[in-house]
Amino acid sequence: MKKGVNKDKPKGTEYSIMKAIKKSKRFAEVKEAARRTDKKRINAEARKEKEEKQAKIDAAKQLTLVGYKKGYILVEIDGKIEKRKPFFPKFTLTKENYKTHIGDIAIKLYGNHIRIREINGFKNIVQDLAFEIEGTL
Repeated sequence: MKKGVNKDKPKGTEYSIMKAIKKSKRFAEVKEAARRTDKKRINAEARKEKEEKQAKIDAAKQLTLVGYKKGYILVEIDGKIEKRKPFFPKFTLTKENYKTHIGDIAIKLYGNHIRIREINGFKNIVQDLAFEIEGTL
C-alpha cells in the first residue's frame, strides 16, 4: 500500500466539485472582507466630513448679530462687523406671517446657510429686523 494515500478522500469529478466549492467559499470570504473594509473607509470619510461641517456650523452660531442696515444683516466676525445678505425662506412672506417666520431667514457663514434664530444676538435685533422687513412688504 502506498504511503500518503487517503481512502476517505473523494476521487475524480467528486474531488474537483468539492475543490471548486471550497474555492468559491474562499473567494466569497475575501470579497466580503474587502467590502467591509471599503465600507469602513467610506463611513470614516463621511464621518470626518460631517464633523468638519458641524464644527463650522458651531463656530457660526458663536458669532453675534449686530443689526440690520440697507438690506444686509450685520454680523460681528473676529471683532469686525461684516454685512451678510439675508436668504429668505422659500414660502412667501406676507404682512400676516412675517413675524412668525422672521427666524427662518438665513445668512451664509463659513459656507453654510445658518438661520438667524440660531445665532447669538437674534433677540436683540428681531424688532429692528421686523420693522425693516415690514417696510419692504
